[in-house]
Amino acid sequence: MTATEHPLWISYEQDLRHLLVDLDPGERAEVLAGVREHVHASLAEGANTGTDDIRAVLTGLGPPEAVAQEAYVGHRPAADSPRRRASPSLARSWVPVVVTLSQVLGLLMLLVISFGWVAYSVVETGDSTGAVTRTVNYTNSALPRLAASMMIVLPMWIPVLVLAVISDLWGRRHTFMHILLLPAAAVLLAVTPDVAWALGGEAGLRAGSWGSLALVLVGYGWALWHLTARGFTRSRDLRG
Repeated sequence: MTATEHPLWISYEQDLRHLLVDLDPGERAEVLAGVREHVHASLAEGANTGTDDIRAVLTGLGPPEAVAQEAYVGHRPAADSPRRRASPSLARSWVPVVVTLSQVLGLLMLLVISFGWVAYSVVETGDSTGAVTRTVNYTNSALPRLAASMMIVLPMWIPVLVLAVISDLWGRRHTFMHILLLPAAAVLLAVTPDVAWALGGEAGLRAGSWGSLALVLVGYGWALWHLTARGFTRSRDLRG
């Protein structure tokens, strides 16, 4: 794998390109080319390069925010920039705090709705011989459950959408992660019980419900921790 094919470099370049969006296109291309040439020279382009080598070179370059700040010094912004530079207040540490709290409250609402909605009934009937017939009825549907979930968590999702998009604390990939966390959790919690019931009946419903809960808590928690830490780190870099 060459240096420019490595995920570390691809992520670094994407973040830097996002931060340079307001720079004049020609100067933006020049900055990106200069960074790329530096990486090529340091890692001998064309040779197999280890992750530690690439990480060391990128660490030497500094975070994308620092490179972008240096690039903006003495350079003119693009006349047709698709968006204005975010206010300095949107690079402060309160932004990841608000986004994280909104994500957590939204998840709590989702869990209450999802597990309060999923229900089934068990009917046991006996005949003259003493045999008992056990019937399990599951009448829930994923679509109304998903629609209700999204409507209720919408007030928590809107601040996430707005702040993640207009703030420079996250690159494009991490902005998408922030935006998609709540909808992805809502879909998983709404759809899994129906699929589990269809595949395994009562036992499948129980396993699917608890499995989706565990997956959402672990995956959501890991992603949110990662995004929040990144937001705080970028805030310090941009202000420092």
